[in-house]
Amino acid sequence: MEEAWSAILPVKSEFVTLANGYHTVPITTNGEIVTLISFEVRLGQKNFGLMNLCFPYPVLETVLPKLTPQYIYQHSSVSSNEIGRNETLERIKNAHLEMQVILGRAKLEVNEVLDLKVDDVIKLDQRLDEELIVCINKKKKFRVIPGIIKNKTCIKIIDQYETKE
Repeated sequence: MEEAWSAILPVKSEFVTLANGYHTVPITTNGEIVTLISFEVRLGQKNFGLMNLCFPYPVLETVLPKLTPQYIYQHSSVSSNEIGRNETLERIKNAHLEMQVILGRAKLEVNEVLDLKVDDVIKLDQRLDEELIVCINKKKKFRVIPGIIKNKTCIKIIDQYETKE
């Protein structure tokens, strides 16, 4: 929290307790306006839960003028942004992404799909010597050409994918 808010205002955070319900932590009075931010927190593959941050409006009221992009940009230095960018890249560099290579497309009727069996061949709209598209997390990102290295199918990136307008 302290690092995340440092460009806006100094914040001192402290872990006080762990609670199993919002009703057990009395930080506001009944009927008070609050901003509640909920996060799903995962630890490993099996352990997960919710983490809530609750800010009473009177606390945020003094900070609201500083939450505009203009204020943040004017009051943060380029070097601290670069350091923050590098730290963020370091933290996410081992994240897993889904990558797909689009080999081509085909239009089939439902009855044709239902009749598919082993050894059937589906004709695609793409030739073997044409460029392919790589999608990262379902977004088109690169133009590639297919190849083979040591009996393994591979692709060579030749350019970034640009949408044609």
